[in-house]
Amino acid sequence: MKKQTPPFRQDDTRRAIVLSSLKLFSENGIEGVSLTQVRKEANQHNRSVIYYYFSSKEGLLEAVTEYVWNNISPEFEKSSQMAKALKFTSANLHESTEAIINSIIDPFLNIYFKHAEGEQSVRYLLFLMQSNSLVYQKIAKEFISNLTEVFLPLLKKACNKKNNQDVSTLVYFLISNTLNMLASISKLFKMGKTRGAKSDPNSALAQEVKKFIVDYQTGAVARILT
Repeated sequence: MKKQTPPFRQDDTRRAIVLSSLKLFSENGIEGVSLTQVRKEANQHNRSVIYYYFSSKEGLLEAVTEYVWNNISPEFEKSSQMAKALKFTSANLHESTEAIINSIIDPFLNIYFKHAEGEQSVRYLLFLMQSNSLVYQKIAKEFISNLTEVFLPLLKKACNKKNNQDVSTLVYFLISNTLNMLASISKLFKMGKTRGAKSDPNSALAQEVKKFIVDYQTGAVARILT
């Protein structure tokens, strides 16, 4: 997932299948969707079309996950650069830790509020991480590993942890919790009284949601580390 694949627009059929898969997986879970359902949603009549492009359901999931990563990676690039610029001292250690945690969480919040498939991407990643399939869990862990590589040394320093596994687990915990919370609040945005807030990342409600999640996660991490 680190390399950028050729743009989907070069092949409308492949793009249609990936976007249809993202939609169905985000609505029904990974195990709850068959390749036949994906093919019909993508309006493809050739029964072998998915195997032609992706070889298997695993290959399709890898393509969907890569599509999500390509959308979210610019957000992580920006947040990681800000995190790397932090100066760690005993006086500002708490603030630095909070800033790093925010840097991990914020890209997911941004893609949720800003991107056309943001909500679908959040729910898809959550289903992928919660899957009982070892194959699908492996795809999820590969996605997380891209983030861990960037934030591992920073979190180790901020949290005063020497064990890479401990910090990797912490990153996984932060991402899983954030996706869970975003998936839960997405129901609120479907209610009439919050109509319009989802489309505006700068709305008062959107900012309150972001603040609540960041504050909650920072507190959770502080409890884990003490």
